Amino acid sequence: MFSQAMFLVRTSAARSARLAGGGAWRASALAVLVAGSVATAAPPPATLRLGCESWPPYEYHDGTRARGFSVEVVQRVLGQMGATSGQIQILPWARAQEMAYRGELDAVFSTSFSEQRSEFCHFPAESLIESRWVLFIRQADLGRLRFERFEDLKGHRVGVVRGYSYTPEFWAFLSANLGFEETPSDLQNFRKLGAERIDYVACELNVGRHLVRTLGLEGKIVPLVDHPLKAGGLYVMFSKKTVPREFVDRFSTALKAFKQTPDYAEMQRRDL
Repeated sequence: MFSQAMFLVRTSAARSARLAGGGAWRASALAVLVAGSVATAAPPPATLRLGCESWPPYEYHDGTRARGFSVEVVQRVLGQMGATSGQIQILPWARAQEMAYRGELDAVFSTSFSEQRSEFCHFPAESLIESRWVLFIRQADLGRLRFERFEDLKGHRVGVVRGYSYTPEFWAFLSANLGFEETPSDLQNFRKLGAERIDYVACELNVGRHLVRTLGLEGKIVPLVDHPLKAGGLYVMFSKKTVPREFVDRFSTALKAFKQTPDYAEMQRRDL
């Protein structure tokens, strides 16, 4: 289609040049350049392919479809933009992330910003929500185990999820001290913590509290909230291979406006 359009523009340009001379030829040449730039600009996909992991209360599958706080926020904002999404794929995080890097998914959520991710994906300026990442321990270990600095973790087993960013400093400490065990999910880490196979779990606070309730471990596992690992936003990240920056900026603007509404406040109260 593009080559045919270029042929018609060039034909028209040649005819105009014969009739009106060099000025008309220059104007037609400019039209060719404009047509080329429009044709090669990457439009957003007609239907966005979205992915996430099972990470309640932000995103999970209820047996029929994807649900959760982030799922609803993303769908509401896209709908207000006039965009659509197909069925949301729920995958292990490391796989979902790699699919976004390769352009096999147009966007994934909920995720933290990292320099590595920003090489492959666009991040909007606006986050879905601000969150805290903390360490969880068994209630019985309060007093014996603590977290005020990384040195407190030495000699203990820390559960982390493969592919999560946490912070560069946290990963550097764990790697230097060989004090971590990776799993595909937070759920597996909390099961291991409850079974006394690890000593700490690093997790987003709302996710950890949800899993403690789900596993019937209330009163047995507690968060160390006084010294979070990090605090920051949870984002949708859009594949640079398939989604233009301009679309991401419009999404950010629409998200910022939606976060000022009573609907957003009610979703926070209900889900988190």
